[in-house]
Amino acid sequence: MTKKKPQSKTVDRTQFLKALSQSFATLEVPALGGKIRYRPMSLKELNSMSENQSLAAAMIINCVVDSNDQHLFTDDDASIIEAIPHTLIGELISNLMKINGFDQKQIEEAEKTCQRPGRTL
Repeated sequence: MTKKKPQSKTVDRTQFLKALSQSFATLEVPALGGKIRYRPMSLKELNSMSENQSLAAAMIINCVVDSNDQHLFTDDDASIIEAIPHTLIGELISNLMKINGFDQKQIEEAEKTCQRPGRTL
């Protein structure tokens, strides 16, 4: 006797949007004195990333949010963010890359690039 596979139902618009709104995560960053709340970049944010920004700055600007889901930073903050030592925010950058779909190999390569003198992610 063959068991039937359970039929999965089709997701409706409300379920789809609800799932997207729950894509937040937090990370304890002791060097910064607390938790950072972040989420994946939207397609609009991904498409509007500035070519003049490092990947790390673009991800922090587009992904880090406050408790009201508002961005903490703007494009004007890129140079300030790029001046932060990687040792302080490296784990955050790795987490942002993961939540945005980068695989482990891509994350490791980005970290190597960032550790070279004069380079940023």
